Amino acid sequence: MKKLYILILLFLSFSNLIAGWKLMDSAKISMLYWDIDCYDKMNCFAVGNSGDTQSAYTKTTDGGYTWNIIFFDEAKKIYDSNGVWISTIMPKFNPIRCIDYVTQEFAIAGHNDGQITITRDGGKTWDSTNFNTEKNIVGVKFIDSTHGVIFGYSSIYKTIDGGHSWSKLDLSEVIETDNSIVDFDLVGNDSLLILVYDKTNPEHKFYKLMSTEDGGNSWNESSKIPQYTDWKPFFLTIDVGWIAGRIGAGGGKYKDVIYKTINGGENWELQLDTVANIPLGLNGIYFRNKFEGIAWGEGGKIWRTENGGENWIRDESFPFEKSDHFRDLAFPEGHTHKILANVYIFRHIWMYEESTSVKQISKDAAQVYPNPSGDVLNITSEKFNSKKVKIVISNTTGQQFLQQEIYFSGSHSINTNFLPSGAYIMTLFCEGAVINKPFAVVR
Repeated sequence: MKKLYILILLFLSFSNLIAGWKLMDSAKISMLYWDIDCYDKMNCFAVGNSGDTQSAYTKTTDGGYTWNIIFFDEAKKIYDSNGVWISTIMPKFNPIRCIDYVTQEFAIAGHNDGQITITRDGGKTWDSTNFNTEKNIVGVKFIDSTHGVIFGYSSIYKTIDGGHSWSKLDLSEVIETDNSIVDFDLVGNDSLLILVYDKTNPEHKFYKLMSTEDGGNSWNESSKIPQYTDWKPFFLTIDVGWIAGRIGAGGGKYKDVIYKTINGGENWELQLDTVANIPLGLNGIYFRNKFEGIAWGEGGKIWRTENGGENWIRDESFPFEKSDHFRDLAFPEGHTHKILANVYIFRHIWMYEESTSVKQISKDAAQVYPNPSGDVLNITSEKFNSKKVKIVISNTTGQQFLQQEIYFSGSHSINTNFLPSGAYIMTLFCEGAVINKPFAVVR
C-alpha cells in the first residue's frame, strides 16, 4: 500500500510539474541572481553576486536548458612559498546589478559605484567603463545595437554608437532636491520615460512620470501618481504603457496594483487593485503587444491578461515556497508562453513552457529502473550514448538533490541511498533536448 501511495503521488505531482514549471539551474556558488535577459530564443544571460564583491556571468545557448558560468570575478589571495597569505588581488569589477543582452555578441552590464562592463564577443571578454557618479548602475536598456541608456538613481547616460562613447543627460529640470529616479523605459532612439520619486511635499510623497522625445533635451511631466508605493513601468510606445507595484493595505498586507495610460501619463486607468495573499507586492510587468501582458512579484505570484489589462487573472502554477520571489522574468521567444524566471533567495532559474513538446523528446529515449528504487537507480539510453549529459534530481516541489554532468556510455548508475522515501523527477539534458523521468524511492 505504501508503494502504491507514493506512485500515485508521483504521477499526480509529475503531471502538475510537466504542465508548466521546471527547475533549470541552481547557482553553483553561493550567489544571488540579480537579473536575467535574452537576446533570442536560444541565448540568455543571468548575472549575480557571491558575497559583497564577487560577480558571476552565467549563460545559456540552448534556450535555458543548461547554464554555465562563463566568467567569475573574484578576489584572489596571494601566498608566499611557505603558504603564508601576503596580499589579495581584488576583483576586476564592482558587484554586478543588471544586464541587457543586445545582440548575439554584444551585452552590457551595470555594476555598483557607476561602473559598466561590455562584451563584444558573446561573453568571452569584458571591458569596463567608470562614470563620474557614486551611484550604482541599476538599469540598462538598448533599443537596438547602437542606441541605449544606463541609469543610476540620480543620473542617466546615453549612447548612439553601441557604448563606445556616452553623454550624460541634463536632468536639472527633472531631479529636484531629494528627488531620485526609481526606474525607466526606453521606447525609441530618442524616446525615454523615467519614474521620479518626488519628495517635494514631505507629507505626501509621489511618483511622477517624466518623458522626453528628443533624447533628453527637453522633458514633459505627466500627472502625478497619487500613491506612495514601488512602481515598475513597461511602455509599448511613448504614450501607451503600464505601471505595476504595491500599496499598503493595512494589517501587514499590500495591494497588487496596476495602472495603464494611453496618453503618456496624463491620465491613468486603474486596472488591478486587490489585497494579495502574500504581502510583498509586484516586481515587474511586461506586454508582448497591446493585448498580451504579464505581471509578477514576491511569493511566486503572477497575473496574466489577454485584453490589454481590462481583466487580470491570477496564475498560481508556480510551485513556490514562502521565501521564493520572482526577481526578474525573461521571455526568450517574445511571448509569455515561455518564461525564464530568476527566483531570488534560493538562487534558482526556472523555466515555464505551456507547450511541453518544445525540445521534449520521447520518454522512451531513456530508461530508468528499478522504479520504485531503493539504493541504486540505473539509466540506459542509446540516444545519449557518447554524449555529454546533465542529470538533475529534484522532488516534486522543485527542491534539488543532485546535479552532475557525465559523458554517457550507454548506461549509468546513481546511488540513491541519500534520498528519503518519496516522489522525484530525474531530468536529463543533452544537446538542447530534455527528458523528465519520474521515479519513487521506497525504504
